[in-house]
Order: sequence, then C-alpha cells, then structure tokens
Amino acid sequence: MRIFRICLGVFLLILAVLIMLTSFITLKGISESVNFQMRIQKLFCSLILITISLKLLSKPGKTTVDSDGAVYAGFGLRAPALIIDGIILNGLYFLILPLQSYSFALYAVSTYLFPVLVVAYNIFFLVKFGATPGKLAMKIKVVKTSFGPISFKEAFLRLSVNILFIVFSLIAITTAFKSFSYETYRIMSFLEKGKYIFSFYPNWFNYHLPLNLLWFWGEITAFLFNRKRRALHDFIAGTVVIIRPDAYQKHGFKQSENAEEPKGKMGFHA
Repeated sequence: MRIFRICLGVFLLILAVLIMLTSFITLKGISESVNFQMRIQKLFCSLILITISLKLLSKPGKTTVDSDGAVYAGFGLRAPALIIDGIILNGLYFLILPLQSYSFALYAVSTYLFPVLVVAYNIFFLVKFGATPGKLAMKIKVVKTSFGPISFKEAFLRLSVNILFIVFSLIAITTAFKSFSYETYRIMSFLEKGKYIFSFYPNWFNYHLPLNLLWFWGEITAFLFNRKRRALHDFIAGTVVIIRPDAYQKHGFKQSENAEEPKGKMGFHA
C-alpha cells in the first residue's frame, strides 16, 4: 500500500508540473479573457495536485477510533459522498434545463432556481439527518465538535462561503441578462451558449474563478493536513464529519486501547 501511495504521489506531481507548463501557452483564436481564465484554472489544478501528492508522499497516519470516541471521515468516504450528491443535483439540473428553451422568463427563473435548490438540498438534509444523501449512503454524518446534532446555524455556516460565491454569480448573470439577446441565445448550441452569456458578464467577474479556486485549494489543504479531517467550512461552522458508530465494523475500525469514554452528546462505544 505504501508503494502504491508513493507511485501515485509521484505520478500526480509529474502531472501537476506538466499542467503548470501548459498554463504558459497562449491559445490563438481565443480572447485574452478566456486565456486568462484557462491559465488560472491550470495553475490552481497544478497546486491542488501538488498538495495531494505531498500528502500521499508523507508518512501515512494510523486511523483508529480517537480518544474522544470518534472516527473522523477521511477522503475515501467524503469524496464518494460528494460525487453521489453531485449526481443527484446534476439530475435536478437536467430536469430544469428544458425550461430554458420556452421563454426568457422561464430561462431566468430556472437560472435562479437551481442555486436555491442546491443550498436548500444541503441545508435540509444536514439539519434533518445530519447528512446529505451522499453522506447517508457512505454512513458518515456531520456533528458539532461537541458531537451534538447540528442546527440550521451550523448547516448555513458550512455553506456560507459557497453561498457568497453563488450570490456574486447571480449578480453577474443578472447584469448579463440586461444586455444579451435571448433569441440569439436560444438558437445556439450548448457550448456556444456558455461563451455567449459569459461575454456579457461584468469585468469584475474575472476574479470570481481565481477566488473560487483559491477557496477550493484551501479546503483541500486544511482537510488533508489536520488529524480530524476538518475542511475550512468545518472550522467556520464548528463541525466535524464522523463515521457513524453502526458502520465501524464495515469500515474495519477498532477501538483504541487508550480510548476514553466518548465526550459530548455522542454517547457511543465502538
């Protein structure tokens, strides 16, 4: 397993360097703004891959039930949970997508509706079950650092930075709506539509992607390099993501010999 981690870490490191080198290539026939956006994406992609490779190349820690009676969910559980939620939300998006072809009013409503659904989806399931459907499938849940159930406050704070990015995106697209022609947009191909609407976005939106990617890199870095596997949004909300006690055996964890009685409201034994 250690050899596999080293090989994967080296591979990702080489891939990161190659992607970084391509970021300095300027593509012809594409606007300076699009070239800038692509360059930023490649640089941050390289940065994220380097961060992951450094973690893989470092000495792995031994995962057991912690002395506070909890097993914190790592990348191998949280990533699949995120993918499952992504599939569900993208399914909702493709259900809404046909509305955009009927009229500008429906197009505008669907554009604003989807981000609201994404936020509502996460907050509802986190408050109601302590986990989104993806997390429920992976048998992990979000709790306070005291192991008590989270409330609307914690659920909202976990999403607060993402909500801020969504608000800025909606302001930008509202500005674009004032200038673009829906009839022209309507007859375009799927790929052309994205380029067309983006051409009407305000200039300040060029900073949206770099800031979004910087936040994402910060999330990954914080998550990979702290013992409790807390991402930045966990620190903001005062939460941790744990494996449910009933899933311990499934995931192959055992009680540490020095483990104490679980603290807080969690109240379980492995």
